[in-house]
Amino acid sequence: ITCTCSKWELTEIPCKHVATNWNMTLNHQTIGLPEVWVHPCYRLESWRKVYSYKINPIRGKLCWPKCNVPSTLLAPEHQPQVGRPRKERRKSKRETYVVKIAKSGKVSREHQTVTCDKCGSK
Repeated sequence: ITCTCSKWELTEIPCKHVATNWNMTLNHQTIGLPEVWVHPCYRLESWRKVYSYKINPIRGKLCWPKCNVPSTLLAPEHQPQVGRPRKERRKSKRETYVVKIAKSGKVSREHQTVTCDKCGSK
């Protein structure tokens, strides 16, 4: 159930439009106040009880209680990957180019301009 006044979405308390809709779907029974349909934690009295206490801030790090937990975090334990390990590591583009030269013994002409030996033009 939604409503165009959007009061229900903002306050989480059903508005009179939603209550009317409920009334129609429940065989025209009298509903009473919308707060009857809402959980008590959404009511104003509950909000006042929650925020009635005063919270005092801690004065500084010197007043903080000491704890037994170590301050440095340790790395998690290594868990081996499932499956067969790779034969070689993944190489960067630059490394693969160098490997091609080493295997073939020739430098490829890819991305290079070719000049003429006789006239020197490109």
